Amino acid sequence: MMRLSFLFTALLNIMLFSYGDAALAFSLLSPADGEKTLCSVILDWEDVSDPNLRLTYTLFLSKDDADFNYPIRIEYLDYSIRLITSDDGIEDASHYYWKVWAVNEYGEIQKSDVRQFYTDNVLN
Repeated sequence: MMRLSFLFTALLNIMLFSYGDAALAFSLLSPADGEKTLCSVILDWEDVSDPNLRLTYTLFLSKDDADFNYPIRIEYLDYSIRLITSDDGIEDASHYYWKVWAVNEYGEIQKSDVRQFYTDNVLN
């Protein structure tokens, strides 16, 4: 009986995560959509938290491609913030789209919106 209870709880958590429980929805915070930034930029998004599930984040960056065909993909992030630099593959004087997925321990995904920013290392 205990095993059945565990299975039911796990399935319920998957269903809540998959079908958009309002508490699990999240947005990108910074940089603002269309903002010009330096190549070293902090990408920040809302936390997704569920006390019953372990979550990590996957960050996607795509140069000039809103369809994310060949993105820079940074997986297994534990925090809802990440410093991105040229070491991660971004370039100066470029246009990037970015988005984040929150992934639970069962592989279910909650997706953020998509934003864009421009890199410019000669900002005044």
